[in-house]
Amino acid sequence: MASRWHKVRSKMFKKEQQSKPNLPSSLKPQAPQVASNVAQQIQPKPVGVAFEVSFSGPLPAPVILKEYDTIVPGLASRIVEMAEKEQAHRHQYENQTIEIQKSGQSKGFYIAMAVIVGGIVLIWTGHSGYGFATILLTGAALIGAAIYGRMNVADKQLTNQLAELAKAQQQRPPPSQ
Repeated sequence: MASRWHKVRSKMFKKEQQSKPNLPSSLKPQAPQVASNVAQQIQPKPVGVAFEVSFSGPLPAPVILKEYDTIVPGLASRIVEMAEKEQAHRHQYENQTIEIQKSGQSKGFYIAMAVIVGGIVLIWTGHSGYGFATILLTGAALIGAAIYGRMNVADKQLTNQLAELAKAQQQRPPPSQ
């Protein structure tokens, strides 16, 4: 079987060699020169130049601020003051939010401790079933709140990362063709 395949293949190879065109001897020396001429004509030539500048931040680029100031004197300083006020407001808002969260956490802790103390009092007075149920349900609620809080933080982080990726893709210039 292998010898038959070898014979068929050798016949095909002979046919391929016979079907290749042979260049006349007068064209053989000119072939490399023609190929190099064609290659020179095919080389791409630059059509134009693209230049892009990007600047990110709460303020425009310094060059643009200077142009604003030449159009309306004092406008650049007003823009900078506006950005400073916005940043101060944002910091104040974030600090208030953190204080509210801390306050809510401490109030939740005090309520949970009061309920646990109530459960202990129930056990002490002879209502052990109600006391244990109160303590276990309070503990389960605290554990559930902690787990939910961590999941919520992870969801917010994922949402923020996806929003940043979407923003980066929108800011990316389209591919040049």
